[in-house]
Amino acid sequence: MSYSKGGGMFLCILKAIGGWILIEILSTNLIGFLVRGFRAPVRGSAANPFINLIAAVTICAYLFALYHYWNIVLALAGAIAMVSRLPGLVWEIRTGRKLTRHDKPNGFIHLIDVPLILLNLPLTWYALCIYGS
Repeated sequence: MSYSKGGGMFLCILKAIGGWILIEILSTNLIGFLVRGFRAPVRGSAANPFINLIAAVTICAYLFALYHYWNIVLALAGAIAMVSRLPGLVWEIRTGRKLTRHDKPNGFIHLIDVPLILLNLPLTWYALCIYGS
């Protein structure tokens, strides 16, 4: 485990934090694009399957790019970020309310989303600093 190639441990940690934030933002928006496409924007109208197709292709391209340009561990971090967002996103769509600290669903499935998000930080660090070097 040598940090001399990347400019030191501090730079590696900064790279991991920046990559983690970027993965969380991109993955959250991409999965939201797909899941919200299943729900019609106006009651009584049909959801647009073309939007779902574009979202699915974009997600596949995003995960493939993470795998191809970096490594499989970073692609796994992107997939985990998408999975961690699903329970809250489905709840928001089903109830029509935004997920807040005071107004949130109960149950086990909704307790694992934050630990999964936090698991992605060391996973991203490992992917960018250890596995990828």
